[in-house]
Amino acid sequence: MAGRSIATVGVDIPAEVIEAAGLTPVRLAATADHAPLTPLLAGQPARTRSLVRQLVEGDFAGVAIAHGCVEDVQL
Repeated sequence: MAGRSIATVGVDIPAEVIEAAGLTPVRLAATADHAPLTPLLAGQPARTRSLVRQLVEGDFAGVAIAHGCVEDVQL
């Protein structure tokens, strides 16, 4: 992602607040690619591995993580 974008994980992140700050929210969702980036992630759930991959490979100015899912705390 080019520009000033913020990765968001979870549905209860208020996009309006991020946009008001002049940033673009990009909602991440788990994908079918569950291969771990590193052996350190091998024991993590597939959803967590997918989100970590997107965060590492993306070009984000930051990340906002909601608290709606227990797995998100691991991020």
